[in-house]
Amino acid sequence: MNTPAKILVAEDEPITRALFKWVLENEGYEVIVVDDGAAAVEKAASEHPDLVITDGLLPKLHGFLVCQAIKALDPAPKVIISTAIYTKMTYRWEVKNKYQADDLLIKPVSPADLIQCVEKHLGAAATAAEFQEERDGIGVDATEIDELSRTHPAA
Repeated sequence: MNTPAKILVAEDEPITRALFKWVLENEGYEVIVVDDGAAAVEKAASEHPDLVITDGLLPKLHGFLVCQAIKALDPAPKVIISTAIYTKMTYRWEVKNKYQADDLLIKPVSPADLIQCVEKHLGAAATAAEFQEERDGIGVDATEIDELSRTHPAA
């Protein structure tokens, strides 16, 4: 049986934090919550979540800097920044290119949009992990796949 993906939610607003936790747990995810940026970085380092959702404006450490610090971890989880303030296209570019966020989620966010965004990013990670498991399970290593790709290019 598959273990549920672990999601860290860093949100200082209690109602939003509780809503994200409730929605994600009802979808079967393991959810860890913190209410400030410093705690988010600490929990990400110790708990190794698959995905982090951080508010863009947090006490103790700004959400953009939280994202940057978490993306420096090895392995780095996917990070989604949620915000009601940073909504301009320039912020979308900045969080993805300067701070390495995987996505920017604009609040208020519906439960359906939250789940869709989470599944988009966890689905990509799951697909890569499943491919690795399949490749390992049939005894093919990366060098064999690379050699086959070179000698038999796709049409």
